[in-house]
Amino acid sequence: MEFTEEQILLRALSRGDEKAFEVLFMRYFPRVKRFISGLLQDDITAEDFAQDILLKLWQKREEMAKIENLNAYLYRTSRNAVYQHLRHILLVNEYGEKQQENLSRQQNEGAGNIEENMFAEELLLLIQHTVEQMPAQRKRIYAVSYTHLRAHETKGESRMPSSA
Repeated sequence: MEFTEEQILLRALSRGDEKAFEVLFMRYFPRVKRFISGLLQDDITAEDFAQDILLKLWQKREEMAKIENLNAYLYRTSRNAVYQHLRHILLVNEYGEKQQENLSRQQNEGAGNIEENMFAEELLLLIQHTVEQMPAQRKRIYAVSYTHLRAHETKGESRMPSSA
């Protein structure tokens, strides 16, 4: 059985031959980078990915003798790395959008609550001012009615007290 140069280099690599790794790196780095760059349209990221992928050859060198077609292996590994990277970007973007939506909703709800609270405070001040202007007997009637109304609200009833 005759081995190709690539298979000889892979067997040498699997035995820890740094020179074989250097030859494989120099041969395949431009191809892998160009392939990834075509997918990502980003030369800097493509260079980083190509370096990482080829570094994995060294890290998994013991397994490299089993590879029959290094070119196919590198392209498949590159494609998978790019797809994983793109999935990660989509996930991060989706998370960011959801966080932004939640923040906007909270801000809108908060703004509505602030306006409602301000309105309620103004209304309460107006009622207090009006009650202070009432004659003493009317103040007592109002106080009893208000206390009776609050007692019904506390029990879960939300209706005005019936008039006799």
